[in-house]
Amino acid sequence: MKKQSWVNLKRKLKWITKKTLPYSFEERLQKLNEVWMGWVNNYRLASIQGQAQTTRRVAEEPTQILYLARLEETRAKT
Repeated sequence: MKKQSWVNLKRKLKWITKKTLPYSFEERLQKLNEVWMGWVNNYRLASIQGQAQTTRRVAEEPTQILYLARLEETRAKT
């Protein structure tokens, strides 16, 4: 697996999880799933277990931040 492919995946995940993009939480999750599944299907024959765990952490952190921000907005409205 090329290092550039790994860099491109991380860049796409970070772009999708930007808070400034006008996507709902569900749309972000759908887009993350599309990118992730496309990448996994493309490289499924390669040994990606270690990188898959790292990618999961890269995608989870911003997603958790978005979820918490959405939760705070909901609480503020009530």
